[in-house]
Amino acid sequence: MKKNIFVLLIALILLAGCDKEPKEHSFTGMVKDQFLDKPVANVKLDLQAQVLQDNIFSVAYQTISTGYTDDLGRFQLNYGDNVYDEYRLILNKDGYFYKTINLGNKLINDKIYTIAAKGVIKIHIKNINPYDENDFISISWIIPNDAYFNSEINFPFIVNGLDVDLFLVCNVNAYAPYILVANWKHNAIEIIRSDTITPLFNDTTYYDLFY
Repeated sequence: MKKNIFVLLIALILLAGCDKEPKEHSFTGMVKDQFLDKPVANVKLDLQAQVLQDNIFSVAYQTISTGYTDDLGRFQLNYGDNVYDEYRLILNKDGYFYKTINLGNKLINDKIYTIAAKGVIKIHIKNINPYDENDFISISWIIPNDAYFNSEINFPFIVNGLDVDLFLVCNVNAYAPYILVANWKHNAIEIIRSDTITPLFNDTTYYDLFY
């Protein structure tokens, strides 16, 4: 009997000394296209955090989990048990703009995050019926809320004269409705025209502006 008790005590001590599996947490959510409002599959996600080390939170962020969205744009990122401070989520996919989202010091599951697709608008501006040196054209944009817009040309863009034949290239968000506003003077008559241009995904959308 004493021998059995002794064996049982040894077994309990060994079990107590065994390493326990670390507790695991899950962070879940969905990724959609910012302007299409449709799920985006195969987005790479890096969950990062400031980790407690030697009783001090690291200044640099460390990646604590990596994963991808499924065909429905959903994701589940599993990460180990530790003491974390600020979190952030990095979204990355070919054809989309790289995005970093600050999540604060608490993760909330099942939220929807957005990522914006890349597009290009290329405008051909040409004075096809020149009249005199007083001809001019002015071009400006109405940009959707939170949309990306970048061009080597500053807008509003104004050009004068008879011999106008040029191209303007703008890097933008695909699927976002950009409004082009053109105001030109030709043969002493001023005309204002506006058009909505919705760029294609990861491609160049061409627009001719002949006046």
